[in-house]
Amino acid sequence: MLGRVQALLNDLTTQFEAGNLSGVITHYDFPLHLDLEDRSVLLTGPAEMEALLQHVMQTYHEKAWTRTVAQITALELPRRGRMRAWVRYHHSDSTGKVMQHSDRIFHLRDRGNRFVIDALEITRLATSEFRIWHPPRRRSA
Repeated sequence: MLGRVQALLNDLTTQFEAGNLSGVITHYDFPLHLDLEDRSVLLTGPAEMEALLQHVMQTYHEKAWTRTVAQITALELPRRGRMRAWVRYHHSDSTGKVMQHSDRIFHLRDRGNRFVIDALEITRLATSEFRIWHPPRRRSA
């Protein structure tokens, strides 16, 4: 189980660092409940997730972070195909120096051949710039 979760996290960071946002988004299930330290957001689809990831990517470039490593700090035992993973992300610059970290709790669902993320709690943001992000306004028909 640990190996499967680590593989998921490695793919998320690899896809993000390569700028492949659609590759990151394929690991999420929508609607996605997202807790960002100070507020909860419901992302209804991939377009909203892409807007968030673009904001995150822009901030990473501004901070000159070039590498992120995911460290699993705890795994919940699976129940009825669901589990949680507590993860610390270490954000480094081009010299390999860790500049900051963030903490997340991934809510995972086992689809047999892979895990999907159906909720995400970010309990510690890596930088205050993420606090100013707001999802795009929904338009009514």
